[in-house]
Amino acid sequence: MGVFLSATAIKTNSAGAVAAAVIEYFGDYGVNYTKVSNDAFLKGKEVAIYQSTSEWVVVIWPSYFGVNELPAVKYLSKSLDTLISSVSIYDGESWSHSLYRSGSEIDLYNSTFRLPFQMSPSFRFVSWGVNIQAVSTEFNVNKKDIACYFRKDPPIRSQLNDGGCNVSKETANSPWVFTDFWKKVGVKYPIPDIDPFVVYGVDARYTNKLP
Repeated sequence: MGVFLSATAIKTNSAGAVAAAVIEYFGDYGVNYTKVSNDAFLKGKEVAIYQSTSEWVVVIWPSYFGVNELPAVKYLSKSLDTLISSVSIYDGESWSHSLYRSGSEIDLYNSTFRLPFQMSPSFRFVSWGVNIQAVSTEFNVNKKDIACYFRKDPPIRSQLNDGGCNVSKETANSPWVFTDFWKKVGVKYPIPDIDPFVVYGVDARYTNKLP
C-alpha cells in the first residue's frame, strides 16, 4: 500500500494558536482528542503540530485525512485569518495542493488528472492546470522559480529546468517533490528534523464526523 499523507502549512509564528484552532475545529464536530507523547504520530493516527520556521507552522494529519482535508483547511485559514498551503499524497503516486487565504480558495492543483482531489461526497476533479500567477503572488516569489513543480503528467524537459527550479526527472515524478516546492517558498517539512510542538490522538471515527 502506498503513502497517504496530508500536511498543512499555516503562515503564523504561533504553533499554540494553530493547536487551539485545530482543537476548536474538532470540538465543533464532536471529535474527541487526547494529548499524547511526541513520538505518537509515527503510528499515523495522530495530529502533530510543528513550528516549522519562524513564519510557518506545519500540521501533519492522520493517514488518509485527505477525505477531510479541504473543509479543515478552509476553516483554519478563516479562523486564523492567514495563508495556508496544504498538500496531500494519494497512494504514493500523485500529490495535490490547495491554497487558501482567510477562508477563500485561491488555487487547487492535482499532479494527476485521473485521480480525484479528495474522495468525499463533494469531490471534484482538478486538472493539471494551476494559476501560477496567483500562487506566486501569495508566496511573493517569482513564478519562474516554482512553475516546474506544478507540472503536467508526465513532465517535459522544459518544465523541469524552467527558471530557478532545476528539478530532476526523478524528483518531479515523485509526489514528495512538494517538500522542494515548500522549501522554495519558505516552508520546512518538519520530519525528521523538528520535534512536534504538540501531538493529539484523535477519535478513530473522526472521518465520519468531520465534513
